[in-house]
Order: sequence, then C-alpha cells, then structure tokens
Amino acid sequence: MAPASRFEIVLGRTLGSATVALIQGSIVFLVCLAAGFRPTHLLLLPVALLFMALIAIMCTAIGTAVGSVLQDMQGFPLIMNFIVLPLFFFSSTLFPVPDLPEPVRLLVRLNPLSYGVDGLRGTLSGGGFAFGVATDFAVLGSLAAILLAVGAYLFSNIGV
Repeated sequence: MAPASRFEIVLGRTLGSATVALIQGSIVFLVCLAAGFRPTHLLLLPVALLFMALIAIMCTAIGTAVGSVLQDMQGFPLIMNFIVLPLFFFSSTLFPVPDLPEPVRLLVRLNPLSYGVDGLRGTLSGGGFAFGVATDFAVLGSLAAILLAVGAYLFSNIGV
C-alpha cells in the first residue's frame, strides 16, 4: 500500500477535526432544544447541518494552514486566538447585521464567518438571510476549498 500523500493527511486531519466540531455543535443544539429553543422549519435542519459542516471545515483548515507555518507550537494558541476572536466578534453572532452601524457592517461583510452565522440564523430561526442562502453557501464553500488547498500546500512544504 502506498503511503498517504500530504494532501490526504491534511484532508484527513481537517475532516477529522470538523467531525469533532460537528458533534460538539450537535450537542449544543440538543442542549438548546432542552432549554426551549425550537427551529421554525424542521425541513431546514439538514441545511443547517451543512452550514455547520462548512464552518467547521473552514475553521479547521485555517488551523492547519497556520499550524503548518509555525516553527514553535507554543505560539499556536496565541495566533489562533488572534484570528478566531475577531472572526467571532465581527461575524454578527451577537448582533444581527441590520442593527449594526455602517462601518461595522463592512467588517461583517468581509468576514467569512458572517456567512456561516447568517446561514445558521436563517435556517434555524426563520428570520431570513441577510446575504442570501446561495451567497452564504458560495462564500463558505469556496473559502473552505481555498483554505484546504493553502493548508495542503503549506503542509507539503514542511521540512523542505
């Protein structure tokens, strides 16, 4: 049997971590159901799961790309927090996009996580999509693919 290519290693690591993130997200969803949250359209739950998967793949691909260029793993949590916290705070997770001032709305539109939050909010709460479901899927899907490719490229250059 031939050894796995570096791309296969990156893909396996990313999909494995995304699976863990999906399981964790599903547990949070079940806790929310127990606390009284009810999705407005049960038929949209598979779409919400797809948004969760794309968000998980995108975030783990960012981690793989960043981890591939670091020489010292002690700096990894610091760098990831430097990336993840702004993504979270400027993703309209805490406040919907229409309620934000205009300069902040620009940051929200530039943030890829905003499209995942919009997709989850639109599918689970039925409040509509600020960007549109097709735009949300297109941005998340293309960015996840790009980050996977970048992570695979950076990982393949380790030790060269």
